[in-house]
Amino acid sequence: MLHLPLDEDAIIQLQHGWRYYAIGENTPVKTLDSVPSVLHTNEVTTFILQLHVPKSEQIYSLNLEGIHQAYELWVNGQFIITNAMNTPNKLINFYVDSQSVEVKLVIMPSAERIAFLQTPLFGQTDAMQAYNVRKLVIMLLVLIFLSILGAYSIIFYFARRYQIVRLYIGVFFLLVSGSLFLSNNGIGAMLLPLSASLLLKLKTVLGLLSVIPLYFFVAFINKHVVSTVKRYLIVGLIAFAMVIICIQPLETNQSIELIIWTYLIGMLLTHKIKAAVYFMRIRRFDLKPLLFIITLFYLLVYLLLRIYYHIWGTDLHTSLWLINFTISICLYLAWDQGELVRELEKSKREAVQSKISFFNAQIKPHFLYNAISNIMALCYTDNLKAAHLLSKFSTYLRIIFENNMQNEWIALKKELTLIDAYVEIEKARFPQKIHYQLEVEQQVKEVKIPPLSIQPFVENAIRHGLFNKDGPGTVHVTIKRQLSELAITVQDDGVGMTRQTIDNLLRGANERQGIGIINVVQRLRYIPNSHLDLQSTPDLGTVVTIRIPIQR
Repeated sequence: MLHLPLDEDAIIQLQHGWRYYAIGENTPVKTLDSVPSVLHTNEVTTFILQLHVPKSEQIYSLNLEGIHQAYELWVNGQFIITNAMNTPNKLINFYVDSQSVEVKLVIMPSAERIAFLQTPLFGQTDAMQAYNVRKLVIMLLVLIFLSILGAYSIIFYFARRYQIVRLYIGVFFLLVSGSLFLSNNGIGAMLLPLSASLLLKLKTVLGLLSVIPLYFFVAFINKHVVSTVKRYLIVGLIAFAMVIICIQPLETNQSIELIIWTYLIGMLLTHKIKAAVYFMRIRRFDLKPLLFIITLFYLLVYLLLRIYYHIWGTDLHTSLWLINFTISICLYLAWDQGELVRELEKSKREAVQSKISFFNAQIKPHFLYNAISNIMALCYTDNLKAAHLLSKFSTYLRIIFENNMQNEWIALKKELTLIDAYVEIEKARFPQKIHYQLEVEQQVKEVKIPPLSIQPFVENAIRHGLFNKDGPGTVHVTIKRQLSELAITVQDDGVGMTRQTIDNLLRGANERQGIGIINVVQRLRYIPNSHLDLQSTPDLGTVVTIRIPIQR
């Protein structure tokens, strides 16, 4: 006799103390060390267990959800219930008037076996109901998690239109969640007004359908070892099996499922070995291939346990391995997503660099044209000045060629050299009209700035501010450090501009202003926390302020 604890909230696993006998056998009653996982027999078998409960005249509950055969339940010689095969209702309540309870289960075999997928549970009704509620909540959370994961993967694929592997995984998780929903102990068995046999058939169909996206996922990752013929072969095999399951009696479905799962396990094992050999051959041992191998391992164990269930009738916590597979596939997709993000960031940086190089290429011919025009004009009037300016011009070209139109950043002192060359060329033509002043802190001359980010404003101040002014004018450039920023000010006392002219200049709508300034504006947009401000008053002058974060 099995003595139960006094705790009213205890849920007891009826694991030990069983006896059994089969109708038609000449052997006497047999004793079991523990509840059998499976008995291979064609005879109706009776299992008996003697219990000693802590209280009499109580309502107790028996959870027999682990029995998937038709059975009868007797308690203290009184008939309680008859359940057909795969009937969803597995929780039985009964009243006992004494502390001695005899539980008798008469089980009809199915497919030449009697199986206990889970150990029967016993306890008081309130405790058993609380236990079932906890299980229901856990099942609901699992369904929600798998459904959200599947829906997210599918939406992600259709939103981005790349990485079809996410579509495969999304469909797989949705089909698995549907299979769990329709399982014998699932929520669908309680909510849907369907027969147990129909629920089991639908569950089987969804389980087989989940094989297709799962296999296509493996095939996508292992394109080098999986042929297109194999993909469509398994699709055809599953379609044929689904038709047979829908039209054949329920008892024959298990053998068909066994064939499908066995074939899939063989294919997965083959792909796992080929993938491992491939990664070893190419000497690729980073995290992504390792995660893929681990994912296949969890999936393989999960499917092997499904085969074990079909043959021996024991669950062995297959859900645990499904959870492990889910976690590993999420890690794999997360790593794959990280690689994708890194590739996109790299492409973005390359695109930005190409655009900056394009801007530089635009600015430099513009300045070259102006410089050559000035030198050509001096060649007719003052050969020595032309030679001096050619020396300045060669300095400019040397810096440009060193920069190679690819550097995103150059030292401030190189930019100042370019400005000095330009001012020298302009002053050679109008020595009394242009005054240039530079005020720069010595410690900031090595600070990096975008190339040609100051020179266009100096050029604009001279050519459009001072040249149009009656009498001489001054361009004053101030550069200093303010906290973590480099503050650059270009100020002139030229003719100034109206608000409309400033707006056109910053938009590049004023063709007379050239392309230099608008390109500086566009390049600064790619630098976080940079700032440009242009203020001007007609007949008084213009002030340009540029703030650039100091690069580390």
